[in-house]
Amino acid sequence: MLQYARSMAISTGNDIAIDFVPGSNWCLGLSDSGPCDCNIADSCNVDNVEHLVNAYDYPGVYLSKLTFDDGLAVIDGRRGMAAGNAGTLELTDGEHALRLVMSNLGRVRICAKSGTPGGYPPC
Repeated sequence: MLQYARSMAISTGNDIAIDFVPGSNWCLGLSDSGPCDCNIADSCNVDNVEHLVNAYDYPGVYLSKLTFDDGLAVIDGRRGMAAGNAGTLELTDGEHALRLVMSNLGRVRICAKSGTPGGYPPC
């Protein structure tokens, strides 16, 4: 979803805001009209289409250790950069944990924090 946000920003030329809400009822939403609230229906839209992922789609998975300021990141629509909006988040199922890292350049990478889920390299 983070890489998708970057590709949408570049292809449309519009800034894309990413809203993160951690915990057991986590959600992640994208918006091309500024910050959104992924807990509110139809709040996170890009080109009038809802873009949302939440805990209901992935039972048993938790979003934890969020380092994005105020649960928000913005991808620049001109360069696809996340300057000043870099951060990390961790997804865990209690046995395995993945860390997603977004750099200031907008580059997204995934590494295994614990276990070896999906063959991702260790962090």
